[in-house]
Amino acid sequence: MSGTIQLPQAGHRAPHGSYQQQGGQTSPPQSVSWTSVGVMLQGTYHSKMCSFRHMFPRSIFVDWNIADWLVHREEMIEAKKRQLVRQVADRQELSRLRSLGLPDGLPRSKPAFYGKVFPENLSAVLAKPTIWCQAWKVPWRPNAPWPFLKEMKWEGDERAATHNGRFLPLPREPSTELNFNHIPMMKAFELDEVWRIPTLEDVIAPVDEIEEHEIPNSFIKELLDEINNIDIY
Repeated sequence: MSGTIQLPQAGHRAPHGSYQQQGGQTSPPQSVSWTSVGVMLQGTYHSKMCSFRHMFPRSIFVDWNIADWLVHREEMIEAKKRQLVRQVADRQELSRLRSLGLPDGLPRSKPAFYGKVFPENLSAVLAKPTIWCQAWKVPWRPNAPWPFLKEMKWEGDERAATHNGRFLPLPREPSTELNFNHIPMMKAFELDEVWRIPTLEDVIAPVDEIEEHEIPNSFIKELLDEINNIDIY
């Protein structure tokens, strides 16, 4: 965003200078000062952007001018108003239920994306495929059968006896003819890989940055719409 923006001109005036009696003594007069709302907003903008540029120097928002910041500020104020309206509605519904002698019935916290269910087997975490969802069965991927009892003992009690700790059995291809340690392991989804050993890069630099042009190819449109939604409350 660029161009000029008309800042508010209303302001506030400091207490008018006058002599006041305090404990029998006359206090010196105070100087009169007046600051417009526009100047105050400019000061707030510069203060916040200096801190923001210091903490997040590589952010795409460090180039915001005061017009961009004012638009964002108004959007956040409107979002806060909508949040307060929903809170009032929740409290009114809670009072109504209590007046009828019914249980509250209102959740203490909101689920992710207000309970939105993603298509197929996509998780609410980065829209990644996972088996930990409602629609975990998909026709294009075979499901690993329940592990053999011998494998569960091997990864459980027998592993614990060697002081290496228990471990979850690995998902394997369907087979009833081979011993479990000869059955090929199925490749799990990235979010479900409980056995993956962290690399040195995972330990030193665990956060990967995604380039701007790769974002549309890395996330589904529904998730991007939720992230870009200004109504974050």
